[in-house]
Amino acid sequence: MNHCRTVIIVIILLTGLFLTARQTEPCRTVRYDDSNGLSGTLVGGGLQDGNGLMWFATWNGLDCYDGYEFHRMKIRPGDSAAIGTNRIRDILLSEQGNIVCRTDDDIYEFDLSRYIFRDIPEERKDSLKGKMGRTWRGLTDRQGNIWRADPSGLYKICFPHHPARLLDGTSGAHPRSLMVDRDSMLWVGLRNNHSINVYDRSSTLVRTIPLETAPYCIYRTSHGDIWIGGKPGALIRNGGESISPDAVYDMVEDRYGRLWIATFGAGVKCCENPQAMEPELSESLGGYKVRKIIITPSDNIIAATTEGLLVGTVDSADCRNTRLMPVRRDGNRPGSLCSNAVMSVARDTRGNIIVGTESSGIDIISEERLFDDKPEFRHLNTGNSTLASDVCRAMALVSDTLLLIVGRNHVMALNPSTEQTVNFGRTFWNDTCRFAETEPVMLPDGTWVIGAEEGAFCATPHNIYSRGYVPPLVFTTLAVNGLAPAFCLASRDTLFLEPDQRNISIAFAAIDYTDN
Repeated sequence: MNHCRTVIIVIILLTGLFLTARQTEPCRTVRYDDSNGLSGTLVGGGLQDGNGLMWFATWNGLDCYDGYEFHRMKIRPGDSAAIGTNRIRDILLSEQGNIVCRTDDDIYEFDLSRYIFRDIPEERKDSLKGKMGRTWRGLTDRQGNIWRADPSGLYKICFPHHPARLLDGTSGAHPRSLMVDRDSMLWVGLRNNHSINVYDRSSTLVRTIPLETAPYCIYRTSHGDIWIGGKPGALIRNGGESISPDAVYDMVEDRYGRLWIATFGAGVKCCENPQAMEPELSESLGGYKVRKIIITPSDNIIAATTEGLLVGTVDSADCRNTRLMPVRRDGNRPGSLCSNAVMSVARDTRGNIIVGTESSGIDIISEERLFDDKPEFRHLNTGNSTLASDVCRAMALVSDTLLLIVGRNHVMALNPSTEQTVNFGRTFWNDTCRFAETEPVMLPDGTWVIGAEEGAFCATPHNIYSRGYVPPLVFTTLAVNGLAPAFCLASRDTLFLEPDQRNISIAFAAIDYTDN
């Protein structure tokens, strides 16, 4: 007896701890009424069927919700249904998987194999009367979302799980630059705080470097010097005084030891001798607002600007002799650069140049063809590929088969060869995430760090590559020969078409009520 009492107490305590933890999780409330598809604001009951679809009894018909839209089941003239009203007060799921519906004074069944209301025998009605008509207290679906109703309609309380986490010390600081040094230390430049946080391999903050500017880029040269570019204008070496008033967005070292600087307002510049006691910058070599610079193994320099690309070959003897030529969009050539608003540029090991634009998708071209008089790009966008968005705020090329593209509130992992994309949306990051123009970096353990206005998001390989919740697919509507779609497919596995019915449209839903 004492043993049983102990077990019961432990179960009660564990249940209490679970409920307490659940209540402290961040939740989101979503409301549904007649403005977003619910047939009526008075909801008397609800259930989830065997396919995962949600059903609700309203005073204006029986509603089915698939996570995207409400489908209304109502009586129609000539439908042979015995039911005489659309006022459904309560529903329950029958043993056969159909929807039993209680009206003001009778009980009917909605047959999910035929999608019609039908009468049921009186003796069966008698057995159901005691189970129906009670006040609906709501339900919890199979994902743990809580559904309730009040006089203004239906509402859902969900507890979204976000696998990514914010890096300590970056919340609300808007990380604008990221770098992993030779010792695997992570440097995070914070725009709002005008400082740099340095983290060890365990993501522990080890020091903070205060600055007079917002650090827009951090770069370590082959000699071990740390250069910081900022906005308002600053170019700082090893924590010393700024040597330039220009706003610096990016920098890269060539194989001759020179540092090439992308300034936002003064174009491309070069520091001929970065190790000098008092290093100096050249005059502008071209361009105006430059966001990103790369130098290829062939000594070609490619810069992403707000007015297209700048391309040229660095002069090995004197950087001032380097000539940069513009590559811009030409509305008369479909193969030209898709947009002049270029955010980033990268090169893979096969010599392909990948260009990320502000809102027109991704362009790809070989390095050799980029220097043609009329270069022809291959365009990837939402219209011809699996990209979820045409917006590229920043990007990082991991390998020839993985390009990480940062959008407004999601990240796309694109394989440029197969053009297949995996999208990580708000469910993965945060309900309100707004990513910044910060180039992502990968830590030695495979963790990705991505800058957003909310902070630096960290996504481990386990979070990225594990499948997590896989929503089941349910067929929902069928339209034949262009007629109005009929909600009738969920339980079917066969369609019969007449000889003249050659065109069909089938819709489906991925059942996810937490975040679809």
